[in-house]
Amino acid sequence: MWRSPVIATFGTAAFSSWTPASTPGGSSGGSAAAVAAGMVPIAHGADGLGSLRIPAASWGLVTLKPGRGIVPAELGVEAWYGMSENGILATTGRTWHSATPYWT
Repeated sequence: MWRSPVIATFGTAAFSSWTPASTPGGSSGGSAAAVAAGMVPIAHGADGLGSLRIPAASWGLVTLKPGRGIVPAELGVEAWYGMSENGILATTGRTWHSATPYWT
C-alpha cells in the first residue's frame, strides 16, 4: 500500500479500511477509497502526475490516464502544462469500459 504523509487541509484524509495506517495516495485517493469500499461503482479523478494511477494501484482498481484531449475537460489548455487529464476509477475493467464507451 502506498505510504505518504497525511495532510488533511479540508477535513479528514482517506484511509484504507484494510490497513488504517495507509492512505490511497494521490489527489484522487478519496474517489479510489469510495470505489474500493463499494460506495460507488465508478468515480471521477484527475491525473497529472499519477493522481489516478497511484490510488488505483494502491486499492486494486482499474483506471487509465487518457491521452490529451480525449476527455473533454475544463482544466484549461495549460493546466499542469497539458499533463492533467480527467479519468475514471472502477472496480473492474468491464465496469470501467461501460463508463467510457466513446473512448474505445
